[in-house]
Amino acid sequence: MKTSELRASLRKRIGKGESKKLRREGFIPAILYGGSFGAVPIKLERKDVIRNITERDLEHTVYTMKLDDGRECDVLVKAIQIDPITDEVLHLDFLELERGKAITVEVPIELVGKEVCKGVKMGGILEQYLWSVEVECLPGNIPDKIEVDISELGIGDSIHVEDLVLPEGIKVLEDPETTVVVISEPVEEEVEEAAEAELAEPEVASKGKKEEEE
Repeated sequence: MKTSELRASLRKRIGKGESKKLRREGFIPAILYGGSFGAVPIKLERKDVIRNITERDLEHTVYTMKLDDGRECDVLVKAIQIDPITDEVLHLDFLELERGKAITVEVPIELVGKEVCKGVKMGGILEQYLWSVEVECLPGNIPDKIEVDISELGIGDSIHVEDLVLPEGIKVLEDPETTVVVISEPVEEEVEEAAEAELAEPEVASKGKKEEEE
């Protein structure tokens, strides 16, 4: 799990006009949800956001947010609004986490051993069906990724959710029988037959043309 620190200030005014003004002044408007105070309008310095927040980290980073009123809480980024033209961060939504209470997050799956996979070396086709899994865990236990070793898989072998090796304290919420990855049979014969059929077509056409000329 990645951790980082963010500093935020409470906003006294809200609205589109106020948000535009904040952006011009170097701030990013945001909302903090989930706490005992409901939805709290806040603002963060743009440079702080750029330094600490990236799309890749969003699902797996617990931020310690320090507010200017003295409060401190753990948060996750739940939504980020980005300008489609300039890629500028326009708005953020944070979820305050209750310490000691499990949360649900998506964690990416990373295949390892692809270069030495037995089945692939034998001509098999690597097919990945699941790219992430939904897990339940404490905020401090969120894994950055779940690695799946496929080096020993042969042709016809597969790995399912129930086969995943998980860190302690992680509960997967997906169907245990869901296929993660499989090494399929090669399809060389079908390709060769299709190629032979294509080569045969011009010969038939050529023969017919010759008969017409006679």
